[in-house]
Order: sequence, then C-alpha cells, then structure tokens
Amino acid sequence: MKYKIKGKVRKNKDLSVIIPTYNEAENIRELVKKLKENLKKIDFEVIIIDDNSADGTAEAIDKLVERSKGEILALHRYNKRGIFSAIQDGIKVANGKYIVMMDSDLSHPPKKIREMWKLREDFDIVSGSRFIRGGRMRAGFLRKYGSFILNFLCSLIANLKVKDVIGGFHLMKKKAFEFLKFKYNSKFGEFDLELLYRARQKGYSIKEIPFIYQFRKKGKSKMSENIIGLFSMSLVYLKRAIQLRFLG
Repeated sequence: MKYKIKGKVRKNKDLSVIIPTYNEAENIRELVKKLKENLKKIDFEVIIIDDNSADGTAEAIDKLVERSKGEILALHRYNKRGIFSAIQDGIKVANGKYIVMMDSDLSHPPKKIREMWKLREDFDIVSGSRFIRGGRMRAGFLRKYGSFILNFLCSLIANLKVKDVIGGFHLMKKKAFEFLKFKYNSKFGEFDLELLYRARQKGYSIKEIPFIYQFRKKGKSKMSENIIGLFSMSLVYLKRAIQLRFLG
C-alpha cells in the first residue's frame, strides 16, 4: 500500500469529494466546513489525500477525521508526490457512485457542487469553467491572463471543444473515470487535458458550468509566481497538449 488510511466511512455513498493537499493547514478546515454546509442533503464523503505536508496539514486532517461523523477519510502518503497520483489514490478508495475533484486552497467554490449534482444524470462530466459566460478569475494580472492564454492554446492544440481544459474542477461517475486509460505522468494540472481528451475518445458528454475562481488568500501557491517559473510550467502544459494531439 502506498498510503496510510485514517478514518472509516461506510460503503455506498452517493458522492465522494476528492481533495489532494500539500501544506494546506490554513485552508483545509475551512474547506471541509464549507463542504458540510453546502452538501447537507447529499450522502457524501470527503477523501483528503496528503503528500507528507510539513506545516501541520496532516494533523489538521486527522482532527477533522476524529471529529467527523464518519464522512471524512484521510490518506497519508509518505513517499509520493503529485496531484494526479493523489487523485487516483483517492478515487481507488472512494465509496461514492459519483466523484468530485477539486483543489484544497478554496479556489473552487463548494457551493457550485450542488449545481453540478443536479446535472449528474444528464452528462458524463460536469466541469467547472472559468472561461464561459458567468465565469471569471479573481487573481493577479499575470496569473489571470496567463491562464487564459495558456488554456486557449492547450484547447486549440489538443482540439478539445471545451473552454476550460485545465481548471481541475469536475463531477463524474466513479466508474466513468475508471474506464479512462491514462498514458502520461503528470507534474501539475496537465492531467486535466488528458482526462478531457480521453473522455472525448470515449464519447463522454461534457457540460461546463461557470464558476468564479478565487486565488488563494491563505497559504503558499505550489506554482511559481514569477514570469520564468510560470513560463516553465506553461511549457509542461503545452507539451501535454502536443502529445495528445499528435501521439494520442
């Protein structure tokens, strides 16, 4: 086993919310609180996958598990890093028929999950979008417009008919995710490109709904905030788009 599990959630939940964390002690408690407030009428669980954080995140998660009524599960990973492998590990132990993937820094609003949930039977994937009417980003100039340009280029290169291809905020059936076969390893959020690309190959229907992205107010971003760092990261995304378009 690649991780240690803490907490026990009963089987056959309706929804599993998958949240990877790394040094998010300042955000994870508030996020879980907001999830509980917004998902009251849904039989849900929260699965938090922590990559050996050094800021007290692991301890904060364990306290949340102890105080929960059986709806929170913690996976502590000690020798692995990477958001996509964390999501995959979380989905493996998920008890929900449906899954939601979201970030732990409060950039993805929990209240939007209810809107996604209402559409769950009509589409294979319900995806949060910053770049359709009603969506936008509350972030600095470089991140805001850099994300817009990068997203446009990746979508164009990979030939995806989706406006937001690197947002990382989705709802879908667990089994639908398990049917997707991924070919490439991912460092950042470029896994999102492959997820949508493989979904298109399978003929999955995708519905985008707008959300307002809020850049983190607490904690430190895992992505570089300088031009050189953001450019280097952008190359990783563009490389993945090219791989998908020309190598499949």
